[in-house]
Amino acid sequence: MLLYIDSNLQLMYNNIDFNFGKVNHMKKLLLILNSILLIAVTCACTSNASPSVNDIPTASPDALPSADVSPTPSDEDKFAQTKRVTHYMDFSDTTGKIINNKLKNMNMWSFNAHWLDEATNQPEDYFKNNLPFVENIEFMQATGGCDWRDLFVDPYDRSVLDDYYFDDLILACRNALKQGIKPWIKTGNVPMKYSANYTDGVFGVNVLPPDNYDVYYNYIHAIAEALVNEFGLAEVQSWTWGVYTEYENADWFNIGTPQESAVEFCKIYDYTVAALIDVLGNDINVGAHSMSCTEGKWDEAVFLEHCVNGINYATGEIGSRITYTAVSYYDVTPNDLYEDGLAETIRKLRKTLSDLGLDIPIGVDEGRILNGTVRGAVDIALGNRIIGQTYQAAYDARTYDIMIENNIDYFSAWAYTSNEVWEGLPTVSMHTANLFYKMVGSEQLKVNTVLGNAYFIRGENKAVAAYDKESGTINIMAYNFIPNLDAPEAPEKIYYSGETVFSVKLPDDVKKVKITLTPVDDDCNYFDDWLDDMEKYNIPPEHFSWSPDSTNEGNLYHPESKEIFNSQRERYMECSRLNPTEYTADVIDGICTVTTHVPMNTVMFCTIEPIE
Repeated sequence: MLLYIDSNLQLMYNNIDFNFGKVNHMKKLLLILNSILLIAVTCACTSNASPSVNDIPTASPDALPSADVSPTPSDEDKFAQTKRVTHYMDFSDTTGKIINNKLKNMNMWSFNAHWLDEATNQPEDYFKNNLPFVENIEFMQATGGCDWRDLFVDPYDRSVLDDYYFDDLILACRNALKQGIKPWIKTGNVPMKYSANYTDGVFGVNVLPPDNYDVYYNYIHAIAEALVNEFGLAEVQSWTWGVYTEYENADWFNIGTPQESAVEFCKIYDYTVAALIDVLGNDINVGAHSMSCTEGKWDEAVFLEHCVNGINYATGEIGSRITYTAVSYYDVTPNDLYEDGLAETIRKLRKTLSDLGLDIPIGVDEGRILNGTVRGAVDIALGNRIIGQTYQAAYDARTYDIMIENNIDYFSAWAYTSNEVWEGLPTVSMHTANLFYKMVGSEQLKVNTVLGNAYFIRGENKAVAAYDKESGTINIMAYNFIPNLDAPEAPEKIYYSGETVFSVKLPDDVKKVKITLTPVDDDCNYFDDWLDDMEKYNIPPEHFSWSPDSTNEGNLYHPESKEIFNSQRERYMECSRLNPTEYTADVIDGICTVTTHVPMNTVMFCTIEPIE
């Protein structure tokens, strides 16, 4: 929803008390006022689509003021307006970074749930057509920890320790390869029958080490051998391996004191890596996933120190192979997003690695937003750790920005569609990911953002831009990230944005361009229509397992409500389509200017392609 104030309407708005408690009561009025505003898209001078010309300066970004200069509103101000936010960039002024694929990994809590028969029946181009950015599928806890994760004929029979059953894991890997993506196998907790005092934790898996590490080594060795026999050595050597999930989280692994837990995990890591190396060779890609965003039972630095300087429990040599490391990162709610949490988590871990002389990639193996704003029948947690509102689009764009700035290798997501993987409705998160993927492989441009006549207390109005040297195309992802207005702790003063301008210096020989504007807002989002239907049909939160803010359909368990959702699926699918606008424009004096709007908690993706 855009709360943009045209000068002719300013007096009306000035007479409205914009304290938070009255915002929701004004939504319909604001939407009506907003609907009469036109979205102007211009390219400096004359556009073939005849847009209006705005008084945009054509000075180079270097001659413009810093984005940090903004007037502070007086205490009496109840409402402040950004009449214009301008993002200046020059095709030749880069940061020196090539934008890599931050979205290359996707999580699967259980490969059994979606990667067996369901995946077998999917067309081979499904990922290529819908999720082309996914390169790896992380099968989490893939090798054990409970009866349905342990890869045995009988996970309860302690008299037989090698009744291996790897068929389902092999099928899941085959289905991943069929889609053109690689398995990323995260070994699970120790199988139940390998720990005599088997104890399950919060996540329903064995939190203890094996009674005999040689038996555990044989198990991992046999898994690697079975995969090589099925897919060939070269293929399996190209995969990535991870050991455990959040290894310093006592809910996942816990024995005795913090020191004892650390020692036993290091043993598990060493024996796992030794087994994999003995089958796949010394050059395997392997690492481990810590929490790091919050304190665990013990410090991840102990494990990393062991990998560099410790005595390997399996081989007796110094150190253990590690080629990457990963963390978790969750924001607690959609309103708890203004600390520098993700960047700080990475900075802390990177310092530890640097102190140890380790220069390896850092990724995020799971995360995003933990809880919704409305509780379901069981919990307030978000099923896929994303919400359906357009807030998620702005959140994701902001995350990509942070990742580029802090050199974070990847962020592994739980889901992008309403059905997690296959045949679900596209979410705004999926749209944002697909648009960002257009920037991968291009050079990042410096962006100088100037806020016109505004002061933001909590909001962020920023842009990421990239230049493709080969095609001359410039892609810009702008986001307007402001907290959820329904949050009880939202400040009384709320600041909105008006026009957003992209002012781009192009090569002198470019005279005409094609401009494509693709908004990620409620016009390409089924979820706002679903929320309307929830109200229309009186669907209560108790009809959902977890928070109704979740996008996953499986969260809606009540038969009648599920039937309502399914009856509207075709309409929801139509509501989920992107709506790009294209036009051509002449470029004068080398400056291309595009004027549009980026409403609160939405994304605007702009592509500028030279055609003459």
